[in-house]
Amino acid sequence: MMLEDEDNSEEQPCVLTSRWVLRDKNGEAQEALVEPRCGYGGVAEANERCMPLEFGSPNSFPCVRVIDFDGQYINLQFDLQSGQLQPCMYGGGGLDDDLRDTVSYLNDKCEGKPYAALVDVGYMEPEFTRARGLLYAEGDVWYVSEDECPGVMINYRYDSLTGNCNVRQEHFLCPYAPVPMWVRDLLPNAPYTLHVEYQ
Repeated sequence: MMLEDEDNSEEQPCVLTSRWVLRDKNGEAQEALVEPRCGYGGVAEANERCMPLEFGSPNSFPCVRVIDFDGQYINLQFDLQSGQLQPCMYGGGGLDDDLRDTVSYLNDKCEGKPYAALVDVGYMEPEFTRARGLLYAEGDVWYVSEDECPGVMINYRYDSLTGNCNVRQEHFLCPYAPVPMWVRDLLPNAPYTLHVEYQ
């Protein structure tokens, strides 16, 4: 017979989990899901400062990929020294130069809102391991937005060599949009540091 207050369960060992924590210059932890990075793109300025060390080594990476910040999906890389996007996020040109042929359009005149043709829909998922890319155009900074994606559509691409607007096969499309100022100014209290902390 077992008394009601007897406990036959075995004690479970306490397991600590680790995660990267982003702290500002005052040491305040940010409400963010982050990971260290060297920079996006082979010619990103920050790559010259990237010296990866062992997991948990402080300041071994110049950039932080902010996947989520206070519940908002971001998926961009910021420079730890300055808190800015540009040193860590190489942009491949702009909509108003010869690289106009890298974006897609919904009409056969290659006019209007520019879209990105995403090969893998998983690109928009927070778990995807690559940060979004940037375009520098019309005096602004643009990225692929997850808002108002029309989905899988026939699209058109401008050919800068011939001047023609050519039809392409169907792709999953999402629009390019200017990066909001609140995102550009996401890390105003630089320099930042990354630490592995246990909980």
